[in-house]
Amino acid sequence: LFVGRTELPDGFGRPEVVNGHKYSAYIFSRRALDNLLRHNGKSIIIVCTRHPMKSLISWHNMHRKIASEGAPGHFTTRTPEDRDFYMNCSLQEYYDRYAENNLRYDFFVKRAFKVFPEQQVVVVAQERLARDPVSPVARVVELLGLAPLEASTSEVKPHFGHADRVKETAGVSPDLAAKLDATHASMLSVIEATGHASNVFV
Repeated sequence: LFVGRTELPDGFGRPEVVNGHKYSAYIFSRRALDNLLRHNGKSIIIVCTRHPMKSLISWHNMHRKIASEGAPGHFTTRTPEDRDFYMNCSLQEYYDRYAENNLRYDFFVKRAFKVFPEQQVVVVAQERLARDPVSPVARVVELLGLAPLEASTSEVKPHFGHADRVKETAGVSPDLAAKLDATHASMLSVIEATGHASNVFV
């Protein structure tokens, strides 16, 4: 569904322009990542990670809200049955129906490193970015060859999203919680195995 966004015409863009695009679904498609690298071999990929339990909570809340608002054309509202499900499903039900494959962060981070040279991949944990965006952004600025970023953490107000405030994970089985913990640990192992620690903020 998202690969077309990377099918750019040859010669697209100008050398003096930096084009930044936030789209998480790129990492779900090997073909999309291949296209990005083929069209611009100097692309920098910023992979924002999170503990998959936090993502599960956040996505569940987001899609519940979208379904309740009745957003036309969204997968949560394709049919009345879909809308009813996403408005009322538990975290476990949501995981089983939608989130299982998309929460394999260990697999997707490994894929990014398979496609792009390690020095062009920056990995940032959402939790780290929320409390200290200056360091990773300064590194990206450096990789782009721009003037050094002049800012400090004292100028940044920490961000706490919905999933950071939720303490209870009702509806999540112990087996699923253990599985998500294992995925997170596996992802950290993949990141640790790379040779570019200066590009890693976790």
